[in-house]
Amino acid sequence: PLPLIPQYRAAAIQYAPTLFEKEKNLLEQQEMVEEAARNEAKLIVMVEMATTAYCFYSRAEISPYVEPIPGPTTERFGEIASRYGCYLVVGMPEVDTETDIYYNSLALIGPSGMIGKYRKTHSYISENTWAKDGDLGLPVFSTEIGNLGGFICMDASFPETARLLALKGADVICFPT
Repeated sequence: PLPLIPQYRAAAIQYAPTLFEKEKNLLEQQEMVEEAARNEAKLIVMVEMATTAYCFYSRAEISPYVEPIPGPTTERFGEIASRYGCYLVVGMPEVDTETDIYYNSLALIGPSGMIGKYRKTHSYISENTWAKDGDLGLPVFSTEIGNLGGFICMDASFPETARLLALKGADVICFPT
């Protein structure tokens, strides 16, 4: 039998972030996320590396733009999630404050704040110059709109990624790319 999950509206934010313009990227996407939320989207998924754009060639080049999860960006989008009672998936470069290691990550934010994160497992192009492969496995988060899992871009090249999330009970797989 299929899992019983509530019906709701989902939105994918289609946006091409601009390198080195994090604040512009954040402001423009906040507007898009708010529009989706005003139109009753309960799950809103942003693109991979939504805050910064994608192709950085060194750790030094991306270092002004990484931040912890949770952190300023998740708090910013958390206000929208709280106001509209929705769930947001934000793709962003993360720094682990304990190890100073960088990751290409996604943050899952709900109406009550930060829910969890996933760190991309399969690197692509320039990521090896600045990011480490993820070390959190493939988490599935239980929410009122179902069990949510996620992976990022290149992870989809390996069918096992989605299969493992399904075996762990994911009702929906969020896919920032």
